[in-house]
Amino acid sequence: MGTLASAYCTDTGAKVVLFKKSRKGFVFQENLTLQTGGYRFPELYLSYFYPDLVLETVRIPPVKDEETINILIKKKLADTLGLTGNYLIVFEELPEESTPTEKVFRVFAIPEEVYRNESILPRDLEEHLMIFTTPHFSLHGVSRVVAEGRTVLHVYADDESLVMTVSRGDEVLYTRGLKIPPYTKTDEEAYADFIYENISMTYMFVAQRSNIPVDFILLSGKLYEKENLINELIPSVSCGIATPLVPKEFKKAGPIVFLEFLPCFGNVLLDQKYDFSPKEVKDKRALRLHLSKLIPVLTLLFVLSLSMVGLEFYKFWNEVQEVTQLRMKVLSSLSALSTYTPLRGEALNYYITYMDLLERSRRENPLNALPQIENLLKEISAKEYVFSYKNEKIIFSFVVESRFESIVDLLLYREKLLKHLEEIRNKGFLYRIESEKKALKENRLYMRIVLEKKV
Repeated sequence: MGTLASAYCTDTGAKVVLFKKSRKGFVFQENLTLQTGGYRFPELYLSYFYPDLVLETVRIPPVKDEETINILIKKKLADTLGLTGNYLIVFEELPEESTPTEKVFRVFAIPEEVYRNESILPRDLEEHLMIFTTPHFSLHGVSRVVAEGRTVLHVYADDESLVMTVSRGDEVLYTRGLKIPPYTKTDEEAYADFIYENISMTYMFVAQRSNIPVDFILLSGKLYEKENLINELIPSVSCGIATPLVPKEFKKAGPIVFLEFLPCFGNVLLDQKYDFSPKEVKDKRALRLHLSKLIPVLTLLFVLSLSMVGLEFYKFWNEVQEVTQLRMKVLSSLSALSTYTPLRGEALNYYITYMDLLERSRRENPLNALPQIENLLKEISAKEYVFSYKNEKIIFSFVVESRFESIVDLLLYREKLLKHLEEIRNKGFLYRIESEKKALKENRLYMRIVLEKKV
């Protein structure tokens, strides 16, 4: 298994942890402190501290294509928040708030210029990148594993950054990041006061204003050693406070390194849905990973095939001999057939024409294609059917006219019908909706649909 690097970087430096992959997780090798951009390793998981992460709830029409969802969400962000320029987004649907006519997403966004900043991600490292995220989600990677489905406020702080993420199971509910003020770096009491104030404010916002009951608070980074901070927090919150233990997924990692380098550990536990990489980068990565798995298999097959060459050549030679013998028999049969009187001259032309007409009749008969659209016809219960053949095409025209109990039933029926038509397209048919009328007050739908297939 190869070595991979997971880095957490700010504008002033980077924390890096090196792992070896194992079948059941990761084996810790070494922790490093480097300059930002200095993590030149063949497989890189990277989170960058961007405190102004955008968090917004967005409502859009129900669409299934992910690229269209991306476009609609970005337009909503621009309209709602006035964002300018291009943004990279990750999002998750909120099923409990979505309806058949509206999808609701929790959206996180960063400017694309953050990703394009070569001091953060040098371009020659892009092809080695496995994920580009922020520490808001790195914390979630650990919380998801150690909290076992409970709602947790995970707080990480070092000398440069303070990050707080509320999550439950696979869902990130709320997150916030702040830079550590310069005046606190030489004043321990001021540092603890700053951390306490922001944890308390975030806890109150989440528990009271957002009505999210927090089961416990996790403290990581350098907070595990701040006993005064912990003692001050205990009476001001109504939940437990703890530091996360090293998950079983990581072997040979000590508890102090785990806490101080926690975003690096969280990066490798993240799902790809929290990756801010542009689509073209994700596509190249997916292809690269696919090929990396395919090449060893092809190599094995090639080695095995070499050992079989002698045997296969022998079989091939025997088959050539059999084909040669069959060819001689066919030529002999054709020679005998040519002496049969009825198949000569005009009689032969008659039979050829007759067979051509039979074949043409079979090919142009539109009823022959009915089995391919049988499921659609059963589903729609059309009011009118017309089958025909024209310009080397079989044509099916049918009329759907139904009244429904509610507008939701009407829309669901229409969506199901369009889904069936898309499935039929894969069988070589083209379809078009020649006319459509929706009487919404009466919950009535009328559609004339035409299917065509070239033969």
